[in-house]
Amino acid sequence: MATGRDRMDPSLDATAQWLQRLLLYGVLPVWILAGFGDWLIHRSLRIEHTAGWPESALHLLLVAEMGVAAMAVLLLELTSAVFVVLFVACLLHEVTVWADLSYAMKRRRIPVIEQWVHSIQIVLPWVGLVLLAVIHRHEAAAALGLRDAADWSLRMKEPSLRTSQITGAIVASLLLVVAPFVQEFARCLRTRRVRKAAPISVSGTTEPPPQRRTVTTAYR
Repeated sequence: MATGRDRMDPSLDATAQWLQRLLLYGVLPVWILAGFGDWLIHRSLRIEHTAGWPESALHLLLVAEMGVAAMAVLLLELTSAVFVVLFVACLLHEVTVWADLSYAMKRRRIPVIEQWVHSIQIVLPWVGLVLLAVIHRHEAAAALGLRDAADWSLRMKEPSLRTSQITGAIVASLLLVVAPFVQEFARCLRTRRVRKAAPISVSGTTEPPPQRRTVTTAYR
């Protein structure tokens, strides 16, 4: 039986409630930490000087796609309509990852550690979707046309998760994923402006801005 502290859906059986806890306290935190780790790697590689703002813009698109999916799971009842939204978000995420890697691989190296983090970021959305389909198997089956009476409505989750659970997930995502990647995009734009303002040498490369010389006057 679910405790008041957890506030899991009482209509779910014991296995489904355990899987719901696994999603909230296992899959989601690892996913958020993987996003933060990816940002740290990008920062250490200084992608603003290689792939630049287009890659960073794709990172923001990835964050937005999964942000919509995560908010839907946290706030909405898992109806057939929400399952379609989640499936489309996962597909769009895959397409965006492909575009991101295709662009980045031509302009910078992607070290093994970054590839490993990417694998986590790619797999976990599908792991979450499969777990949700197991927890809410009737709604998932209806969305696939395998069961009658599909619910295509969008409504708030009832009973809702605890406010502390929702707030914790949102704040962690904002601090460890959204804010860092927004900062990355701003850093890339700033580097791009500096490069455009820098003079171009005869060879066609960007020259660093001239350093100001300090003139020292000697007095007798």
